Amino acid sequence: MATFLLEVGTEELPAKFVDEALEQWRSRIPNDLAERCLTPKQIEYFGTPRRLAVIIWGLPERQPDQEEEVKGPPAQAAFQDGKPTKAAIGFAQKQGVAVADLEVRPTEKGDFVFMRKTIVGQAIADILTTLVPEWITKLEGKRFMRWADGDLKFPRPIRWLVTLLDGEVLPISLVNGSQGCHSDRVSQGHRVLHSSAVNITHANDYVKMLLCKLMLKNAIV
Repeated sequence: MATFLLEVGTEELPAKFVDEALEQWRSRIPNDLAERCLTPKQIEYFGTPRRLAVIIWGLPERQPDQEEEVKGPPAQAAFQDGKPTKAAIGFAQKQGVAVADLEVRPTEKGDFVFMRKTIVGQAIADILTTLVPEWITKLEGKRFMRWADGDLKFPRPIRWLVTLLDGEVLPISLVNGSQGCHSDRVSQGHRVLHSSAVNITHANDYVKMLLCKLMLKNAIV
């Protein structure tokens, strides 16, 4: 099982937006994972004026395989004299299966062609690479701003991005015109109490490393 850390580092955020953003993540993140048949053991959310963060504990390495059933054309249109017609061949090609894999079954409206196929689950890294940018860019709130020469909007400029799947950086970029923010393992501390960068070695170490430097307040567990 894997642990995933996302930290979005920014200029100082309005306190109200921090609360609103974490509330949106509370709803969106579990739902997005559930839609992909992923049920983590625990999700923790954190917020300070300069960061929004989430740790997802107990993620499987891959999404489970799924069986899919698709209804095709009527049997009498798909087969004539026991041979497949263009309708059957086209349906099979569209679904990526062989004609021999098609089944004919009775329904309330007569016999129809059906097919079943196994959809191989995606790697968790691939799923998160798709979801994480949406978790950031689809946050809603008042008085969003643009910066640099791009169209990316957020309440304050995004300055750093930490995305760790266990101890590996998950490569994610937020494009903003000619500029961009690229994920790394480098977080930033309190401007006064600890102004130097902090290298997060493993997603499991995030809370410990930041708490020991008096930088992080646990907003939600």
